[in-house]
Amino acid sequence: MNRRIALASTLIIVAVIVSLMAPLQSAAQFYSGQQELVTNIHLPAVESSGKGTIINVTITIIPGGTGKVEVVSNGKVDDTTKYSMMQATVTGALLAGYDWRSFDYKIVFLNTSDVAGPSGSAMTAFAIYSLLSGSPVQEIFPNMTMTGAISPVGLYSAVGGIIEKCTAARNLGLAFYYPMANYDPELEVACPQAVPVSGFMSSMHALTGVTMNASYINLNLPGEFNDGMKNASDVMRNLTLQVLSSVPLENLGPDLLTIYNMTITALNESIEYYNDHPYASASKAFYALYRAYQLYYMYEIATLQSNTGVREYILSESQSLERNLTMLRERLDSIDHNGSVYYIEFLGIAYSRLASAESSLERINVLVSINIPEAVSELAYVHARVYSILSWIDTAERVKNLWPRLDRNDTRLLATLMGDFSHISTQYSIALANYMIDTYGNTVDAELLRKYVDILQLLLDEGDRYAMQANYVAALGFYREALSQSMNNIFSIIPSSNTTVIEYIYKNYIAEVVSLYDLITLKAISSGIIPGLAPAYMDYALLEAKNSNYETALSLGRAALASSIIWYLYALAKNPGIETMPRQETPEIFMPTSPGNTPVILVMASLLLAGILVGLLYSARLLRSTIKSVKY
Repeated sequence: MNRRIALASTLIIVAVIVSLMAPLQSAAQFYSGQQELVTNIHLPAVESSGKGTIINVTITIIPGGTGKVEVVSNGKVDDTTKYSMMQATVTGALLAGYDWRSFDYKIVFLNTSDVAGPSGSAMTAFAIYSLLSGSPVQEIFPNMTMTGAISPVGLYSAVGGIIEKCTAARNLGLAFYYPMANYDPELEVACPQAVPVSGFMSSMHALTGVTMNASYINLNLPGEFNDGMKNASDVMRNLTLQVLSSVPLENLGPDLLTIYNMTITALNESIEYYNDHPYASASKAFYALYRAYQLYYMYEIATLQSNTGVREYILSESQSLERNLTMLRERLDSIDHNGSVYYIEFLGIAYSRLASAESSLERINVLVSINIPEAVSELAYVHARVYSILSWIDTAERVKNLWPRLDRNDTRLLATLMGDFSHISTQYSIALANYMIDTYGNTVDAELLRKYVDILQLLLDEGDRYAMQANYVAALGFYREALSQSMNNIFSIIPSSNTTVIEYIYKNYIAEVVSLYDLITLKAISSGIIPGLAPAYMDYALLEAKNSNYETALSLGRAALASSIIWYLYALAKNPGIETMPRQETPEIFMPTSPGNTPVILVMASLLLAGILVGLLYSARLLRSTIKSVKY
């Protein structure tokens, strides 16, 4: 009861803030009589000679558009820049409270050389956000510059050439803001005017000095959901014990013993979280099952006589699991797809987990020839995922008849909106992967990156295929997985040998995630839309942060943002004036469709702890981030 009273008080305060900060008007009404919004920004860059430079850029926002983005330059603009600019417009508009398709955008680079890379997207997104929200911060733009790669939900990821860019900014007397992903204490000496920022919320604080506090909004999911998670936890813990019983513990070497200890730790945590954090309990049980299967498979292949025999064994097991996934897909396709908001989302998650498992099977085909331990890890992950999918189907059935319910048109709208957003983010991620291969081919695993690109495209194609067949729940699941994998690879953290620095970085990014989550969630619930599974992700994320598992906490926080953005898009679209049209594409850049007008709900939700260190390392470890995140 106290929690409900606290939540009600929070919402009342937020409602007052919203009423003071943002008139509830559609985009067309707000911009009535205005032809366009224009601003000029400075983007730092590195020339081919290695020297830093500043590029002047003009951004024009044209009301009454369809989401078209035109990128203009005297030189050539590569796909990475184009798609990062597309992501910048989408993210900036959404966080300002608008459907991005209410406008057209023109971004003009005033330079003569070619433009490549995503480093201008953070400043572009922030500029669009500032223009649409009417923030006075845009008055500071002539005196500052910012570098960073935007993530789909507003985090800033690392870019190259920080020192060179900072020097170019200093020579022109410009304040310099850069991603906390690139943070290094030595930068304070080499570039004393540089200020690290982690995302939209910390940027606003750094530029204005205004602190706007908000606490984490904790929303409870239905009791039926918690019962489903407890059942999933019970099932997977029991399975874990069965798998462990088939491995002779007295024969375990140091590596296998480490995995065994990780399994036992996860089992104990699953029991500890069982009553108060059922979703976290189920996730820990899933992680324990995954590790148990990894232990089992590693023990089995240790008895084989040759590498050829090991590869044949892994591929045979993979084919067996593929048959299981095919049966699960057929079962999901045959299930009734009408029910409550939770039912639709949880079935979508079952499809998403199916897509994740199928992606791992694709990676096994590459890894089996180049990295046996990682191939085994993926195999174990898929095996555990089979039971995860079954548990999500069970949990969905438990909440099928709850309120609120979605009709077929609602589900179609939800899948269409998610498809548009996922297409943009996924094409951005694909362009980044190709950029990494072309630019850093000798220092990245190009073969795995190419497989990653193939997998992302396959996820999009499957989502599109299901949408064409009017199976919108399945489409939602595959689009969701495409977005999740895109976010995990657009955003990453640069490792540091200084554990204090790393901890500082993660804590601040987690604070940024919480602030962005509050912002998005408040906008959704103020429109009467519940945020689905996102609260369970955030509860688990903060639990992991409390236990100093910062990498896992940040990954779960991004999952919470990905989940909440689904319902935020839906909240915007359900307001009057939005129409949904089929997706379109242009020769240069994917363009979403659907002209319309949406209300502005401007809620500045939080102060961030300043600082953070993160990066852009594409490696096999990052490509397997779904395993590392312990996300059930």
